[in-house]
Amino acid sequence: METDRATWWLGLALSFLAIACAQQPRASVPPSPEEPAERITQIRLPDSGYIYDVTVAEGAVWVTSDAGLFRIDSATSDVLNVLPHDYLFRVFPGYGDIWITTGSFGQVLRFDPQTAALVAEIDVGAGPVTYLATSEDAVWVSAVSDLVRIDPATNEVVDRLRSEATFGDVTFGEGGLWVIAGPNEEGAVWRIDPVVAEVQQKIPLANPSFWNEIEAGGGAIWVTSSPIAHGNGDPLVFLHRVDPWTGDITAEVPLGSGAFGLGPKERAASHATLAVGAGSLWALLGYESLVVRMDPADLGVVETMEAMPGGSSDVGSGMAIGAGAVWVTASEAVTRVSL
Repeated sequence: METDRATWWLGLALSFLAIACAQQPRASVPPSPEEPAERITQIRLPDSGYIYDVTVAEGAVWVTSDAGLFRIDSATSDVLNVLPHDYLFRVFPGYGDIWITTGSFGQVLRFDPQTAALVAEIDVGAGPVTYLATSEDAVWVSAVSDLVRIDPATNEVVDRLRSEATFGDVTFGEGGLWVIAGPNEEGAVWRIDPVVAEVQQKIPLANPSFWNEIEAGGGAIWVTSSPIAHGNGDPLVFLHRVDPWTGDITAEVPLGSGAFGLGPKERAASHATLAVGAGSLWALLGYESLVVRMDPADLGVVETMEAMPGGSSDVGSGMAIGAGAVWVTASEAVTRVSL
């Protein structure tokens, strides 16, 4: 009996001890600190050759190159060549598809991102075919002396403007269609009625380089120009703000610090790329590997990023805003800058 009683008390004590231990809070293990993600990363495009342009659309990043059209998964950074081609230049989204210019091939390609199929190959009838933009009912393409209108319902050229002044970059927004006319000369910005394809206004603007850009957004039209500069530190790029309603140039902002090491008879012109997005105006200066982020309201500099990997080709880099990042084309890679 004594032995049984002792065993019973021992079992009861052990039970209480187990209950007490079960009620004690477990010591929490501190989570291992995560490595901070790098803000600037590069995504390699294997066997791409020169890389030209980039856009963000339909849940992915699209990049043109000497080897064709690449798709980058913005979440995983996986890369796939979805349209092998000898040469693809500018790329722009519109009407649920991806539109691509082909330079001296003289065509605009329409690519379906959902099926990865080439929907149309549109012969522009002029060229080389360079820049493009989409309006509410058309796709507009600059092809040297022609500004061509394509009907996205039929994939046919339905109108064109011709000028002795060659056409550069084109954009749509802020009440009109805008194009650089006379690049590399005493040029101008033309405002065009996109409904009837008529020129409404010509705004003089000296030295808009053929490879510089025009963008619409933030209540203004933005244009870069590249006057010839020598090795005295003068800026190579100027940003112009155009009032879309009056046509007045309301600001001229020098960007960068100019070329260095040039002799008195040497010259240099900088490639400049523009993008409007994420509440900011972005300018990429290819000559200086510099990205400047500005407030479009007062043109105050919000951020400057130096030593930006760029120089994707001899016609400058492409830049796009979307998927939580700024995307810039570089040599055989795309640079991603997280916002």
